Amino acid sequence: GNLEQARAAAEMACLYDTPQNNHNALSLLGLIAVRQDDAEVAQNAFTEAIAQARQALEHNQNNQDALTAQGLAFSGLALLGVGPRASNIEAALTAYRLAYQANSSAGLVTLALRLFDALAVADFDGRLSPIRPAITGG
Repeated sequence: GNLEQARAAAEMACLYDTPQNNHNALSLLGLIAVRQDDAEVAQNAFTEAIAQARQALEHNQNNQDALTAQGLAFSGLALLGVGPRASNIEAALTAYRLAYQANSSAGLVTLALRLFDALAVADFDGRLSPIRPAITGG
């Protein structure tokens, strides 16, 4: 796909404060920034995505959407080497497992896999490999 257009769309989405979608826009921006080798923007976007997802989860702890965004964001931080990698991987595993428990519909799982796989393209040493099975309930 066209990363420049995708980034412009994600940045536009981040301009609007929509609590039910902020975590998605930010995690997507982080993913795109990773693919563009923009680690600073990626780190900031992933960190804010986690914070926004936590706010959404305060209202509904079974919010599959927020949990999936959190899983992607923690995966992104682990990939970037931000903070303790083991803690970020464990947080990603937990978020994805909880998301699967909240809603295991094929469409949502497929979307989560596509986003994770788009991030994993930048995982040259396999550090994210333990996370993928959790997306499908493993």
